[in-house]
Amino acid sequence: MMTLKKLLFKDVPVGLLTVCLLAPALTGCPSRTEIVVDDEPVVTVREPVHDPDELFSQAVDAMEAGEWEEAREELQLLLELAPNVTTARYNLGVTLQQLGELDLAAEAYSRVLEERPDHLSAALNLAHVYREQERFREGIDVLETLLEDNPYDGRLLNNLSVLYRLEEDYEQAADLLRRLLSRDPDNPDAHKNLALIYYDQGRYRMAEFIMGTARQRNEEDPGIFNNLGMIAMKRGDLSVALGQFRRAVEIDPDFTPGHMNIGAVALRYRDYKAAADAFAEALRVQSTNWRAHLYRAYALEGAQEMESASEAYARVLQLRPRHPEAKYGLCKSLQNIEPERARGYCTAFAALDGVESEHADDARQRVATIDMLIEIRESEQADLDAAGSFDDDWEEPVVSDPVEEVAPAPEVADETDEPAEDDDETDTEDESDGDGSGDVDEVATL
Repeated sequence: MMTLKKLLFKDVPVGLLTVCLLAPALTGCPSRTEIVVDDEPVVTVREPVHDPDELFSQAVDAMEAGEWEEAREELQLLLELAPNVTTARYNLGVTLQQLGELDLAAEAYSRVLEERPDHLSAALNLAHVYREQERFREGIDVLETLLEDNPYDGRLLNNLSVLYRLEEDYEQAADLLRRLLSRDPDNPDAHKNLALIYYDQGRYRMAEFIMGTARQRNEEDPGIFNNLGMIAMKRGDLSVALGQFRRAVEIDPDFTPGHMNIGAVALRYRDYKAAADAFAEALRVQSTNWRAHLYRAYALEGAQEMESASEAYARVLQLRPRHPEAKYGLCKSLQNIEPERARGYCTAFAALDGVESEHADDARQRVATIDMLIEIRESEQADLDAAGSFDDDWEEPVVSDPVEEVAPAPEVADETDEPAEDDDETDTEDESDGDGSGDVDEVATL
């Protein structure tokens, strides 16, 4: 049976630190009572548990199975009974992070660090949460406090370098990686992160050279092929990029960034079905990846599957309640399905600060169109209501025998219609900080 550590390193997205390796004495199966009735199927009833060790074990079982809501319930109950179990609070942070509840996850990790300031895993995960929230400086502050006691820790240096890169402090980011490579010259993550520094600065040839060096050290690292694909996309060679991304997911079918970038290439080709399928694969691995939901919504909208697109946009808002593109997407996709709801999203989007004037104007125009449609619909309904109030004692009109008509011959199309332009195509590979690019700067450490 796969151990907890191996399982979670395999199943969680790149960049998310796994749950701690648990002591064997604390693992085990939860007790269950089976009730058997003659000629009836077996019914399994789960008894309430009030033993902390048993709750801990059940939470671990749920985490191994990817049942994050169940794990959350078990851990919260455990912490009510034993609030000082640091490992349980850390695992609660991991669970909340998987569920996309980043504020609560940050609170859990912060509590762990209050109790154990040297808890490196909690610090790395808290920094990752801050990174997801684009609070880069706060993430730097968290990790810098541990640097003095861990000056050459690979996970710490790699992830701290990522945060400095996102702050565009490229010199400091590179210095941290050089420190790591001076002790561990074969560290693949350091090479990948160094390449991303050059990538962010538009120095693609140097980035490609460094990635080639990393590839020589490890031919089975999906992140290397993913980053080579990103460089190829920047150069406009989509076929080469697609080949690199496919190689990445061939090595690891659960490599989320590879699926994300396959979807990005499909969007470039306006192959909306292939794009939607690729983003669905990313969501199979990481169901709370809001970017995958957003880009899948773009693809579904391009395929004119408006109802499915609206569901995907709504899921984005569940994970990121203030996301402007999700509101704009619901404004468009719901216009002909639920115009009243669409009107609300259009109005909210147009009122946001920093929205491109072209999109804001479009949203306002949609509000006007929806108002007109609603007025027409209400007028038609009023006419129908008025017609229904007439006296039913009316004379049946005389109808003559039907006249057969010859159906016109169908028109022959001269050429195949071209697909409509998609004004909302999004390049998900443009940035390398995790917003759909599928970069590996998180490199299985954060």
